[in-house]
Amino acid sequence: MYCPVDRTIELVTISVDGISIEQCGKCNGHWLQHGELARLAQRDANVEPVVSITRLSIRPCPEDGTPLTEVEFPEHSGLRVDVCPKCQGIWLDAYELGQALTLLGRTAPHPKASAPTSSVLDMLARLTGKRRTSS
Repeated sequence: MYCPVDRTIELVTISVDGISIEQCGKCNGHWLQHGELARLAQRDANVEPVVSITRLSIRPCPEDGTPLTEVEFPEHSGLRVDVCPKCQGIWLDAYELGQALTLLGRTAPHPKASAPTSSVLDMLARLTGKRRTSS
């Protein structure tokens, strides 16, 4: 499969949360087969946001060559993605995968905040000249 943006670059398979999707190494776009976006968003595959067709795209489907259709996903979000009307695959330009997952309600995991260790607190106290109180 080749990138629909730069048709000379072959897409490579990567794993995101255990789901294999295709990525372009040049433009960092992603190709997701039908249902993969819902699986990444941890949603039922039958739950699809409402989309409105904005225009036909000049980009071909990497799977079957069908011209992609540009849609706003979901409606009034400002995020426009390319969808194949035949196989229902989705092309997401660089950074659009994260935007789409956010719009579908998936939040990124927050790293746990860790308290500084005693030795770090001691060093900071020495550098600032302040006395450290015990906690």
